[in-house]
Amino acid sequence: AYHYNLPSHYIDKNDGIPLVTKYAERKAKDALEIAYSIQLSEELFLEEKKCGEDEIMDGHDDGMDKENEKITWTLLLQKCNRLSSLLSTLQDLKYCGISQLDLCQVLIHILRLLSATVVYSTEEGRNCVVIHYDDVGYLYD
Repeated sequence: AYHYNLPSHYIDKNDGIPLVTKYAERKAKDALEIAYSIQLSEELFLEEKKCGEDEIMDGHDDGMDKENEKITWTLLLQKCNRLSSLLSTLQDLKYCGISQLDLCQVLIHILRLLSATVVYSTEEGRNCVVIHYDDVGYLYD
């Protein structure tokens, strides 16, 4: 009922939905997309780079496909910072646009990544990495 208290210029004239609701839903969708795109890979732990060799992105799209983009620690940290920023933006809104179930699933995904065990080994003179994920879940009634 709170959207009835909004002035008329805060409501979309086409469908009657408050603009803040549309804004929150768009931000929530972006947050979920970024959260699930955060993944660990074996290549991430095998790459040997010197300090300062990672490229820092300026926040613009440089034409790379999202499926083919090379995961680096810098990119992983940028995704985490962006996710934190989106979630803090949603937290301040009266209608946050993200359900409690979605928040729980994002939290479980992040906990799964944090609890991963990385095992380094050398086979035939080659470095190998194996990532083991712990079982992280929830009970749903």
